Amino acid sequence: MPFPRPLLPVLTFLWLSTGLLADGMLSHIRGNEDDTHLLNMVIIAEGYTQSEEQLFADNVTHIVSAVFDSVPYKHYSAFFNVWKIFVPSNESGATHVLPDGTTEARDTYFGATYYSSSRVINIDKATVYDILAEHIPDYDLICVLVNDKDYGGAAHGDIAVLSMNISNDPSMVYLHETGHAFAGLADEYESAYSMSPREMYNVTAKTARNEISWRVWILDETPVPTPEATDYISVVGLFEGAMYQETGWYRPMLYCQMRSNYRRFCPVCIEAHIKQIYRHVSPVKRIQPDITTLENPPDTTTLSVVTRAPEPNTLTITWYCDGREAGSGSKLQLSGLSPATEEYVVKAVVRDTTAMVRNPAAREVLADSVSWRVKITTGTGAPVRRRIAEQELSATLHNGALLIRGLQRDADAVRIAVYNARGTCVFRGTAVERLRQSALTTIPGMNMSGGLYFVTVYGAAPPVRSVVKMVVAE
Repeated sequence: MPFPRPLLPVLTFLWLSTGLLADGMLSHIRGNEDDTHLLNMVIIAEGYTQSEEQLFADNVTHIVSAVFDSVPYKHYSAFFNVWKIFVPSNESGATHVLPDGTTEARDTYFGATYYSSSRVINIDKATVYDILAEHIPDYDLICVLVNDKDYGGAAHGDIAVLSMNISNDPSMVYLHETGHAFAGLADEYESAYSMSPREMYNVTAKTARNEISWRVWILDETPVPTPEATDYISVVGLFEGAMYQETGWYRPMLYCQMRSNYRRFCPVCIEAHIKQIYRHVSPVKRIQPDITTLENPPDTTTLSVVTRAPEPNTLTITWYCDGREAGSGSKLQLSGLSPATEEYVVKAVVRDTTAMVRNPAAREVLADSVSWRVKITTGTGAPVRRRIAEQELSATLHNGALLIRGLQRDADAVRIAVYNARGTCVFRGTAVERLRQSALTTIPGMNMSGGLYFVTVYGAAPPVRSVVKMVVAE
């Protein structure tokens, strides 16, 4: 299963959402807080004093609004709960260690610090995890928002850090840093950093077309490596310069959010985000019946799946009975299933067919399934045998005509289905002629081989499915 997250009791979130714990105040700002299976996006205040709580709230509103107006978040907003945690600091801003070694210190809760002229902001990660453990231990996407005017940001493992700076839109920095912390993406720009490059979802040192991990996105006519020319400004290819290296390492597109601010994510980075979303959240919201073992269900029983759908809705639902396709859509009625066995498994597979994911391995993550075990046996024996004994039905096949005998005089028109011994439906139709206490129908073009068959009659009195065995001679 691609959704291994532990399921926290609903009671936990009811307690947490009341807000005040040891330090900080938790508030739910977007989504459905009653749905504890959604992906939890959390933004935490750093360097905001108690009097700046409203400023923090306004800053969060701006960032969240911009994030969910970007791709792919705008399409998958139904998969998220968004929370903010206001943790007051004694002083505003962040500590700055200047190039000459002097320090402009600020007394803040998580110790946010810029070093020299670097844009990287360090924090006390252990304290961040303590706050998360207190308020929302089932976190997924974490951001520490620093109330400082200087541009800065970083991804410390799964924690994204960024400042409310005056030179860049912080929502753009948020997308870049959470691209690291959440989607596992690499930087695509060149720099003097001494970090060693490595193969990642959006960077590679491979130049053979069939070895590039995003090759499904590259058109046959696009050369690899790809020249930085206007002809290729909007296509996926293999552009040199990535992961701090000017040569020898490559990125998917000329421009991308992981290379520079004010650019949107390229298709490869969008795909990585969607894949990660589905690693955390199932598209299946609930099922009916919610009991997955059904004992002797009537033919009127309908199975259904309610989904969390992206916008636009690119989900499909396919139903299977013992591995054979049985239908599509959000519902399946059990009357269409084979009675040839006394127990079978009905499965609904929900899959996202979005064109924003092409990588076959990624597409496998974009699906989930639910199953029901359907039993038609009781402690006193098989109900199909009891029905045969009560109604004394019989079925015969002669020259392509099927005759059902033993129906009650006041029975309504009957529907008929014929299954072979393997449970495969070989004929389905309605009786075309009513005889006295019997029904006659012709099976067009059907030349059934000899063997055992099960004939299912719908509409015979009593008004439930009735089954009779039929042996066709060789």
